[in-house]
Amino acid sequence: MIDLEFSVALLGAAALLAIAYAGRVARIGPARDDRVERARGSWLLGKAAMEMAAWGLRPLSRAIAAAGVTADAISWTSLALGVAAGFTIAVGHFGIGAALSLASFSCDALGGSAVRDARASSRSAAVLDAAVDRYAELFVFGGVALALKTSVVMLIVSLSAMAGAIMVSYAGAKAEAMRVEAPHGWMRREERVAYLVAGIALVPIAAAAGKGLPTWFADLPLASALGFIAVVANASAIWRLRAVAAAVRPAALPRTDRRARHGATEMTSSSHLAANDALH
Repeated sequence: MIDLEFSVALLGAAALLAIAYAGRVARIGPARDDRVERARGSWLLGKAAMEMAAWGLRPLSRAIAAAGVTADAISWTSLALGVAAGFTIAVGHFGIGAALSLASFSCDALGGSAVRDARASSRSAAVLDAAVDRYAELFVFGGVALALKTSVVMLIVSLSAMAGAIMVSYAGAKAEAMRVEAPHGWMRREERVAYLVAGIALVPIAAAAGKGLPTWFADLPLASALGFIAVVANASAIWRLRAVAAAVRPAALPRTDRRARHGATEMTSSSHLAANDALH
């Protein structure tokens, strides 16, 4: 019962935010946000929805900055919430897990906004934030996989969605490391969050609405979200990696860039060999 209450509360909060933001747009126009402008929208998640979420979090981010909470503290809080979400979902409490997942993912946006509001940032904080983002997301996906482990098909779909999430992020990181621009792609973090949290939150509602129906009916919203993430994320990752590979081919680079890229490759190879020697 408590999971149903949490799910209904999340949907109610989303509806109230949408109504409030619509009033704001009608009065003075959309709420612009630098991070949203850089991320842009897509057919998976429109720019207006991203602006609405950023606008809803803005008062809290300003309060956090005013209180002097550091970006590192927000990152560690995000990780703790992600771990709690994963374990909660794994034992079947989808409503509570959805709320914890949303809180964990929101910390990423809050951390970035708090740093900007405080006009302070550091490379170490950025590294911690990126690492925590990956771990928190993996804990949520892991909790979902454990909750659905009784079905081999659903376990495969869950793991495929997790793999797609990892590879989309990896493709972007690889492009940055190789100093080329990767295609915008789909199923980036904010898009995965929207579909995954919605799928998790709708499980208790589907279970309540489908009393007397087969048990798979309750899992249908989450199964649909996972399947959609798995297909789109993996397709996006493959497309982005192929674009990166094409961009770093010698024929695609000016002669000076080829020499620079060759030197970078040699340094990377040396680093990998040193790391392997240290591991063995």
